[in-house]
Amino acid sequence: MLQGPIWSGTLYHLVSHADDMIKEFIKFNSADSYDEHASVMTTFAYSQARGMPAISNLLAYTKEVTGAPAPFEGFLAVPSMFNATSVTNMTGISKATGALNPSGARCVLQASLTVCDETNRGQNRSINLTATLVSNESVIKAAYERWNASYPAVKDVPNILYCLVLEPLPPILYQRHAKANALGLVGRTDALVVALLSVSWTNASDDALVYSTSNALLEDIKTAAKELGGLDPYIFMNYAGQEQDVIGSYGAENVRRLKQVRQDVDPRGIFTHQVPGGYKIPDK
Repeated sequence: MLQGPIWSGTLYHLVSHADDMIKEFIKFNSADSYDEHASVMTTFAYSQARGMPAISNLLAYTKEVTGAPAPFEGFLAVPSMFNATSVTNMTGISKATGALNPSGARCVLQASLTVCDETNRGQNRSINLTATLVSNESVIKAAYERWNASYPAVKDVPNILYCLVLEPLPPILYQRHAKANALGLVGRTDALVVALLSVSWTNASDDALVYSTSNALLEDIKTAAKELGGLDPYIFMNYAGQEQDVIGSYGAENVRRLKQVRQDVDPRGIFTHQVPGGYKIPDK
């Protein structure tokens, strides 16, 4: 299907509006009224280059509209530092996205770090970690508070960008084919949130500090969410760290099912033992 014009763009806010942003995000991610044409990524970010934390909301609406889409009215009502929303097309979005990525970057996964050697730009090092949370105000506010308390430990790391990204995962999305696939997202009715901790920095000498701080933050968020009854075991593979047990998070029955598929199609374990990297089906 040909994609027509898209309403899209980014809003930037001061962190003093964090409570407002969390409320709007929860309202947007409603299990009852989620608009599948709408998409939002809410990010709490600290940039060493700018010396301050901020909030960004990346918004997109794929159904053609002439004005601001109704699902985003609450986000737009919160005072912003910068508003870059407009009606555009896929070409415009692709060019804008490409401008954010360095030309000629070479990325290598090492342990739980992705090291990108950028042509004429030095090195950019990064780590991604993720958890899945129940979409309610107390849980998401607790995650934000842990991030806000965590970033001062790394605020002086050269060129660090320390982000907590929230993406909606409502039932209308995860319940599709849930009984047929192996992700284990059955028996749920709550709206969920994929929380991504995404961190990038420059110097290898800062690896240990950033890595330990990032992992500690993930554990703090998971502990707080669990205490509030808001931690879901599902781990989103695309955002996971190398050491996270992605396939195990799908549940014992799905692991058993995947083992059987592996036995049927790859009895000699070529893809398990001869193909490096990736997430392997656990043996136990």
